[in-house]
Amino acid sequence: MKIEVKDVCKSFRKKQVLDNVNYTFISGNIYGLSGINGIGKSVLLKIICGLYKPSSGCVLYDGVKINQDLVIKSNVRALIDTPYFFPELTETNNLHNAINALRDTVTSNKEKLTNKINDDDINKALDIVNLTCEKDKLYGDYSLGMKQKLGIAQVIMENPEVIILDEPTVG
Repeated sequence: MKIEVKDVCKSFRKKQVLDNVNYTFISGNIYGLSGINGIGKSVLLKIICGLYKPSSGCVLYDGVKINQDLVIKSNVRALIDTPYFFPELTETNNLHNAINALRDTVTSNKEKLTNKINDDDINKALDIVNLTCEKDKLYGDYSLGMKQKLGIAQVIMENPEVIILDEPTVG
């Protein structure tokens, strides 16, 4: 897959955050954005994910323009900002809820979500982020780092084509 950011600008009120950003991301590679606070890294990631519309310019996924209707692509998963789960549920119950919420969101955007996520996928994701020993612990009792790990597990459990992580090492 190829993601192209073409002449992307983004303003909030009268403050321009992004000014003619151009970049091409090719699958199979890992990219990192660095810069001072407030420079627009998170805003750019939200535009690439389809969560924000650019003020001008566009984002193309394999030549197809996104960001017109803020459609969440079924092959893209992201962790942007702080993950939120229900504090009174365990990690496995929270991930099952996330699957159902994702299925509802994608269905409402007229994209097909396959029913391919199962308990084995959840367990594998939890193993990757080293949370398998915390299965019975309630999310509300998690440390900041454990909450971040559960957010990453949610992103990787479906083995998406594109993974976007904003500040994944927080906590």
